Amino acid sequence: MPLQKILFKPGVNKENTRYTTEGGWYEADKVRFRQGSPEVIGGWQPFSAATFQGVCRSLWNWVTLGGNNLIGVGTNLKFYIQSGSDGSFYDITLSGASPLPGM
Repeated sequence: MPLQKILFKPGVNKENTRYTTEGGWYEADKVRFRQGSPEVIGGWQPFSAATFQGVCRSLWNWVTLGGNNLIGVGTNLKFYIQSGSDGSFYDITLSGASPLPGM
């Protein structure tokens, strides 16, 4: 069987189903099209090299009245706060706190 050139349609078409978007793209993540061809862009970059005890159960971001941007990470064992742009997380778990019943 001889080789055959395959032409793909540029862009992502979410208006049709994945079966009717033949020869095109239905889903994409971190992709852009340059001159009709897909090209990978950037991707994810680590925010911090910090590790946490336990499994992350919640992630909160808020800004204080003073303009400080805070990020809170709650795990099943501890609660951490990140303040500023240095990427350091601080353990603010209450000492002597016991887990909820059933955990």
